[in-house]
Amino acid sequence: METENKDTEKIDITRYVIRFLKTLRRTWLPIVILSVLFGGYRYFSAARSFMPVYETRAILSVTSDYSTDSIFSDNSYYDSSAAEQIVETFPYLLTTDFMRDLIQAELGTNSIPGSITASSIAETSMFELKATGSDPQKLCDVLNAVITAYPKASVYMVDNSRIKVLEEPYVPTEPSNSFSGRSTLVKGTLTALMAGLAVTFLLSLLNQSIGSEQELKEVVSIPLLASLPQLRIKKRRVNTDVLIRASDDPGMAEAIRGLRAKVRKHLKDNDGNVVLLTSTVPGEGKTTAAANLALALAAEGHRTVLLDADLRNQTIGRLLGGDNQTAGLMALMKHNDLDVADCLQTAPDSTLCYISGPSTSQRYYRLDPKALDRVLDALKAQFDYIVIDTPPSSIVSDTSLLSHHADCVLYVVRQDHAPKAQIVDTILGMHQRRIPLAGCILNGTPRSNARYGYGYGYGYGKKYGYGRKYGYGRTKQE
Repeated sequence: METENKDTEKIDITRYVIRFLKTLRRTWLPIVILSVLFGGYRYFSAARSFMPVYETRAILSVTSDYSTDSIFSDNSYYDSSAAEQIVETFPYLLTTDFMRDLIQAELGTNSIPGSITASSIAETSMFELKATGSDPQKLCDVLNAVITAYPKASVYMVDNSRIKVLEEPYVPTEPSNSFSGRSTLVKGTLTALMAGLAVTFLLSLLNQSIGSEQELKEVVSIPLLASLPQLRIKKRRVNTDVLIRASDDPGMAEAIRGLRAKVRKHLKDNDGNVVLLTSTVPGEGKTTAAANLALALAAEGHRTVLLDADLRNQTIGRLLGGDNQTAGLMALMKHNDLDVADCLQTAPDSTLCYISGPSTSQRYYRLDPKALDRVLDALKAQFDYIVIDTPPSSIVSDTSLLSHHADCVLYVVRQDHAPKAQIVDTILGMHQRRIPLAGCILNGTPRSNARYGYGYGYGYGKKYGYGRKYGYGRTKQE
């Protein structure tokens, strides 16, 4: 039992890593761009606020007036001691109002433009005065003012000592500090990069969509009929409203052929010919899958018609290069005298017929349900297969009304798109309304993980339910 829990934990961690990498694949470019921009902003901000600091100094010596008649006296000792005493008392002396007034009087200002420090030179009677600030000339003037004012103030603190200037203050020409823009740029870029990766990781944790075939099987127990790979759109394609046919992509073509074989078998077992495709939300590739399935059926020589039943968003005609102003399903249901042949259009380079007209907001399915029966009966009399493209099931209730006319309902799920909970709720609602779901189509799978053909391990002789994780569709043997 403990081993099983460890395996589950390992699988979950791996799943999170994979989901993070998928999310990063979509966000890495904005992260890099924003990181570079933030690093550049930090660089120019630091460069603009950078202030050069100048430094000047003066070296002074200290002599003592101390005298003694002893032959053992050592004046250098007293001079060195006096220098150390000056250095020790100098910081305090600078804080006195008396000293500051003397310096300001010498400068002719109300403040001292810079900071002043003193340090003794080891084992000598010399000490160093140093001034730092932003104005080179004023720093030199400050030190000269200190040298001039110091004797007047030091008499109150250090007895019997005199100072002599050994090195005059000078006006510095170059700043003592330098701007290091590279480190600022690197730090800013790395900070933004780490923040971007953290946000990406958070988004991957919050992403509750289907991330793989395995996750889809864990959420619902209906058969997985096909995994359609991500379509490779040619860079030269200008018109994005043109259908990307499976024949243009070998991987997609193989997946559609496998789906066609399974759909035909299901229809044969149920003695039907009407296929309906739906999804949870818009943007899952439902219309593209329906059109390519219909084209594949027509390519085998079967009389096939593609019916655009998404009245609010009629796109089949536009995708197949037809005229959206031609009468569509809505017109057929409203006008009893309108013949189906008057609404049929033919797809280019194919024998596939389709019906698609202008979009409308009218919900005519509920106003006259018998009108749809009449249209479908007319189509069944002329065609071997009818493929119906419907609105998303979680948004429009028309799909549930249309589904009862279908012999095979295919549910399209786009990888990393709709939330799992919404998918489960929609499928459970379809189950409660006794809609004949034949299986799922996982769309937009990565090329390395996409599997095509017949090897999915699902058979139509088994009984499948809905939402296995949530207690639906389980048999007693399970």
